[in-house]
Amino acid sequence: LPAASGSGESTVWMSGREVQVSAEPPAWDEKGYMIAFACQGRFGNQFDYLLGTLDYARAIDRTLILAPWVDYNARRGTGQYPWFPWFKEYFDVDALRQYHGGRVIDMPDFLHHFRDRWEEAGVTGFCAYRKPDDDTDGCMTYSVPKGPFWRNLNVSFAHIEGPPFNRRNVAAVRRVEHPVLCLDCSPGRYPAERGLDPLAQYLKWSPTITNPAQAFIDKNLPRPFVALHFRHAFASAGCGFSIRQCHDYGEELKDEQVCTPGVEEMRRHLQGVVAGMGGAESLFYASDKAFKPEVAAMFEEVVGAGRVKHLPTGLNEVEGHATPGQGAQLPAPHQSQRRELAARWGQAARRS
Repeated sequence: LPAASGSGESTVWMSGREVQVSAEPPAWDEKGYMIAFACQGRFGNQFDYLLGTLDYARAIDRTLILAPWVDYNARRGTGQYPWFPWFKEYFDVDALRQYHGGRVIDMPDFLHHFRDRWEEAGVTGFCAYRKPDDDTDGCMTYSVPKGPFWRNLNVSFAHIEGPPFNRRNVAAVRRVEHPVLCLDCSPGRYPAERGLDPLAQYLKWSPTITNPAQAFIDKNLPRPFVALHFRHAFASAGCGFSIRQCHDYGEELKDEQVCTPGVEEMRRHLQGVVAGMGGAESLFYASDKAFKPEVAAMFEEVVGAGRVKHLPTGLNEVEGHATPGQGAQLPAPHQSQRRELAARWGQAARRS
């Protein structure tokens, strides 16, 4: 499709939809590229893995190809499960270029300009985990979301290396033989390693997120307001999630009241926040499920009736939840396989 006048971009058809790509090809990076698909977890997990991936790409001196996100919410009417939003649908790629000397490229741009060059070199996958009975590209495509992810990008693997590959030995892969280092999972860890939090400053929301968010705020949330995120599924599951609210950077469990607070504990904290800001005119909450009546009632007791707002369940853009009954033909890997996969990539991280 033709480029818009003076835009520096062209509209192309890719992965079943239109996407904007740079009209002129960027310079090929002779030091090589890296793709790391964060295949474990929903958005919060993927974000933490991304921080580790950014750090690793800089450490091995390769340009990072920004893989699409994984959205386990099939509400978009495409029938595709899961959905794979382009990186730039959530975050501003230009802002991220302030890190690692500008050496990041969005996946649509890379595929549009360099797919042929990549395929000529032989598309090779590097695996941390591979089932014994896998076929040629098994470790890269054997489950959801891996299989649909690569099929969505129309990428086929000519070779598979490993297992096991980890953060140390994969860094030694020769750039001439493998200009694109394609990993079956992120070399980062979840939760993100201590010291990586500052990288989040380079991740700025894209207008796709900020514009409707600002419109919602202007229409529904008189200032000052309180915003909070509550995981019902998490609260009912106990402290099994490896999040810092419960485990910080290690495995030792914090105070269980902090990890899975009851209604009165939440009330106490919320009242403290509201008092500290001199009162709140409204409250916004994001959640993976509809609130329990006693929680919703507590919110209104603290900030006032009719002042509590939220988006309909399932419309929190980056916190979609899986729709039951879809994608069953490609079962997700067993939890123990996920732990093993993540451990193999991260095993050297704790030593380095």
